[in-house]
Amino acid sequence: MTKQLVFIDESGDPGFKANSSQNFAFALIIFEDSKDAEDTELTINHIATQARHLSEFKYSKTCNRVKDIFFQEISACHFRAKILYVNKKLVNSSELRSNANKFYNFFLKQVLTHARLNNASVKLDGKKDSVKTELINYIRSQAGNNVAKIKYEDSKNNRLIQLADMIVGLTIHAHSPTPTESQKKWLNQINKKLDVWIFK
Repeated sequence: MTKQLVFIDESGDPGFKANSSQNFAFALIIFEDSKDAEDTELTINHIATQARHLSEFKYSKTCNRVKDIFFQEISACHFRAKILYVNKKLVNSSELRSNANKFYNFFLKQVLTHARLNNASVKLDGKKDSVKTELINYIRSQAGNNVAKIKYEDSKNNRLIQLADMIVGLTIHAHSPTPTESQKKWLNQINKKLDVWIFK
């Protein structure tokens, strides 16, 4: 059986301090086979050349001209994206509000459980440390057959984690009370690929 490939990034932060973000979101980019993942990576490399974009793709640091090219080109790629969007004002659990790691772990488990995964190989942005090792062990114990393998990788070296960054960044901005016309346009271009779950 073909193993699903999943690439994850988040937008916002899991804290509840005065300067914390109001919203938090995960994006899971899901490929049903490795050929689709390889083709999408080639497309993103082509976008980088076409747009003369020399750095990694990060939504917060990418100009609108490049975003225009990026979202138009990836609209033809074969993947699906499961998004979990959390308005943190709606989180009532004192445990989640007081512990950023538990908040992060809880919502990552939720989106992995609801993303229709089976025997998936998962990559998350970041470098492994003791906190992330704890997260990996937690997910392995909670995800059952949904996740076969999970590890961290630096987004600078992974175009498909960069894709997750671009999509989660767009989603969290496009679902704000005041999205721009450009954000609406980009979201419309890829909307058929997105399954957005808004936490309530």
